[in-house]
Amino acid sequence: MRYRVPQNIDMEDRIIGPLTMAQFVYLMLGGMIIYVSYLLFIPPVFFAIAFGVGILTLSMTFLKIQDQPFPKFIAATLLYLVKPKQRTWQKDPTLQHMKVIEKTATTPEQKSVPGQTVTKIELNDLSQLLDTGGRIEPQKLQTQPALEEKSKKIDTSWK
Repeated sequence: MRYRVPQNIDMEDRIIGPLTMAQFVYLMLGGMIIYVSYLLFIPPVFFAIAFGVGILTLSMTFLKIQDQPFPKFIAATLLYLVKPKQRTWQKDPTLQHMKVIEKTATTPEQKSVPGQTVTKIELNDLSQLLDTGGRIEPQKLQTQPALEEKSKKIDTSWK
């Protein structure tokens, strides 16, 4: 299943030679305005009108400014000139005023843990359990129970 994927889909279709439909319409309208002015006005007035309309027609047809067609550039310029430059917030009168209440910082009370004593061997077993991720059980020294009793007691209660 092979399908041809169209390329350059953002380009307008060329209708008459290298001209798109919009370009052809601009040229036709400009030509008609120049022809009507030729029929209605005397030569000096006709040349002034034809020069202005001709420049505008060619600009609308072929000129691009910053990769934008001239009609699009003119529309963007007009929108820029018409729209306000500074945005302002319009306050809604139906909303009630909000009051700001300042809270004073309070220090949390420290809870005391009941006094527990942990032996050094128990701490070693716990650290071995954490270091190995529980894969190896801590081995208690059962051969030396006296060492356990003599080991230093560590007080873990909070004061």
